[in-house]
Amino acid sequence: VSEGPGVFEVAPLPEAEVERCAGAIREDGWVVVEDAVPREFVRALAAKVDELMLALEVPTGDNTFLGRHTRRLFNLLPRDALFRGVPVFPRTLPVVERVLDPECLLSSLTAIEMGPGQERQPIHADDGSHGFPRPGPPMVVVATWALTDYTRENGGTHIVRGSHRQGRIPARGEVHDSVQVEMPAGSVLFYNGSLWHGGGAN
Repeated sequence: VSEGPGVFEVAPLPEAEVERCAGAIREDGWVVVEDAVPREFVRALAAKVDELMLALEVPTGDNTFLGRHTRRLFNLLPRDALFRGVPVFPRTLPVVERVLDPECLLSSLTAIEMGPGQERQPIHADDGSHGFPRPGPPMVVVATWALTDYTRENGGTHIVRGSHRQGRIPARGEVHDSVQVEMPAGSVLFYNGSLWHGGGAN
């Protein structure tokens, strides 16, 4: 691993792994890649996020969806050179490009910190505001980097497997069978933006 201002260079994922991940996202709507991000990059990102949360006095959310014990730091890209390496990271971008295309656009780079006492987030789809017919071709792929371990106890994401193929978005208050993602720090959870999911309870 070579390190520079905002850059951590690593070997890209093998072609077979990129295709495996893309296939899982197409079929199941999600996939986890463990040990995708070097620990030194994870530690640097976590430290910078903590620093910015404190310096900017980022508040917790003011509703159930955003989380009354959750802080969100939006628009990370211009806040520090360290974040420049995230959107073009060679172990994540090729997977996103394989599902979408090489001209995909970055729509959001956000840090989320779920504090103790946070209740489970309502199940939703990240692309729930568009009015196009469902199911449709993938338009959004999310790559969630675990800067700390994801566990059942601290709020690992709930996933409704295959729900990206539904002809609708989930109704408010609807109950769903889900699996909860558990993964160590340094892992990346990829999912189709139409997949039904929600943060767990911490």
